Amino acid sequence: MLKRFGNAEDRSAGSGASRGAVSGDKNAKKSPGWAARWPGAVVLIAFIATLSCAALLNFIVNPFGLYPGNLLDYRPENYRKQKFLLVHNYKLEPETVIIGSSRAMTMPPREVSHYLPGLCFNFSVASATAEDYYAIAMLTVDELGIPISRVVLAVDYEAFNPVIPVLPEARYFGEFSKHLVLSPDLKERKFEKFAQLISLQQTDESYNVLMRKIRGGDENPKLRVERDGLMVHVAREKAIAEGTFKLAEVLDERVRKYPERSLKLSGYTGVDTRRMEYLELFLDFCDEHGIAVYAYITPYHPELWKVLDGIPGSKVLDTVRETLDVKFAEHGVTLHDFSRIESFLGDKSRFYDEIHPMPITQIRILRELFAREGIERRDGGNG
Repeated sequence: MLKRFGNAEDRSAGSGASRGAVSGDKNAKKSPGWAARWPGAVVLIAFIATLSCAALLNFIVNPFGLYPGNLLDYRPENYRKQKFLLVHNYKLEPETVIIGSSRAMTMPPREVSHYLPGLCFNFSVASATAEDYYAIAMLTVDELGIPISRVVLAVDYEAFNPVIPVLPEARYFGEFSKHLVLSPDLKERKFEKFAQLISLQQTDESYNVLMRKIRGGDENPKLRVERDGLMVHVAREKAIAEGTFKLAEVLDERVRKYPERSLKLSGYTGVDTRRMEYLELFLDFCDEHGIAVYAYITPYHPELWKVLDGIPGSKVLDTVRETLDVKFAEHGVTLHDFSRIESFLGDKSRFYDEIHPMPITQIRILRELFAREGIERRDGGNG
């Protein structure tokens, strides 16, 4: 009996050893499971670390001027504020301003002055929408106290798309944003600046600023804004001069993406009602202040039109143009359709990409615009 069962201590020890063995087996089975979770944890930690680094970088560099302070002493690349400061700091008193998006930023003010008397300033800004037309007019006349007499208005189809947002640089520049009177929903939201800390757009610009600081320069090596508001495409002009600029490659990379990425065509089902109201405010303001408006629709490169013409949804652009024609006509303004380069005898090789004309193309636009308005070049040149 003793041999068969042993004593209680032996059985207890054996039982304990047995439980230990079983327990060990269980732990052994669990270990691979825990180990399998580690790669996910590493990825999560790396992701959080990356976001933290991006947020810290954006706060320190502050490329869009959204946060207090500026540890790198960097001037935020906010074209709305930059152009406001150019007029203010240099005490400019233009009689004519050019208003539009980046597509009009390469229009030379000095060329406008060949047709219209007095100084001209290019107040075009990045991604301008209809609210920018009104805000820039108010900013110039009310904030800067300049009684302008004329506006050359470059109208984009995109400016009336309801799904295209207003840039942060418009929303966070106080002198500008206070004129977005029909857009209470565009006022700063509680956590919006926090969300911008980890935005790809701001992180990319922070990185570019940091690299320029390391190399010993603050200015954007690709773009430069002159005192008269003219945008110079430094890098592209250098490539053109060296014979290395390949427009065909740029177009091939970009035109097929444009309808959805930039024009956001699938959401463009009609003219934005609020933006039409901003246009009405702008035209009323010009009427009240005796400001003449010379307006045109900005051109797309023919290669972009080839893509758009094959998309049924692009018919909305015809609706937009017809709606705008009526609204401008109500104020005695003709909206000239230069969306296709044939309308002003443009050269398809004189574009930087699918939407940005070179200065020579802008000069041809001005020549046709003022010819249609019955205004001759004052120096007798052909433009």
